[in-house]
Amino acid sequence: MFKDYYKILDIPVHATAEEVKQAFRNQAIRWHPDRNPNVDTTVQMQEINEAYLILKDAEARARYDIEYQRFNYFQQQQEQQREKDKTRQKEEQQTKQRQHTTTDYTVADDILKRWMDNAQKQAVALAQQTIRDMKGVVSAATSGCISGIIQLVIAIVVINLISLLFKSCN
Repeated sequence: MFKDYYKILDIPVHATAEEVKQAFRNQAIRWHPDRNPNVDTTVQMQEINEAYLILKDAEARARYDIEYQRFNYFQQQQEQQREKDKTRQKEEQQTKQRQHTTTDYTVADDILKRWMDNAQKQAVALAQQTIRDMKGVVSAATSGCISGIIQLVIAIVVINLISLLFKSCN
């Protein structure tokens, strides 16, 4: 098990030796049994002492920092894997919800089979038409917006010119 000594002492990774010492003192005071009479602070005090013993020693800290980088990389990889797993699970659920087809059964009624085949072809054609229509709507909206912006700019220029003419006449 890996312990994050920086988190235990509540200090940044680049803390100086003096900051490590001060953080140790602060945490030791905070978790001292005399300050927490009805709370068992044994675990916290042990972790604080353990963190201080490693981080105060230059060689131990250098080795710990190397392992700390590996640990952080490991955590990032684990988080990325969890995200991938969540995404994959969502996709699988969506796929299961969309799958209403059984390939190992053949429709016996020939007329119904033709109707179903025809319905499938019509559904594909409708989907393709919807996509074409949406592209057309987006295109028309874009050109309409551009046209409106141009008209607005022209109107502003004309109003400014008229305003300048009135000012120059006065």
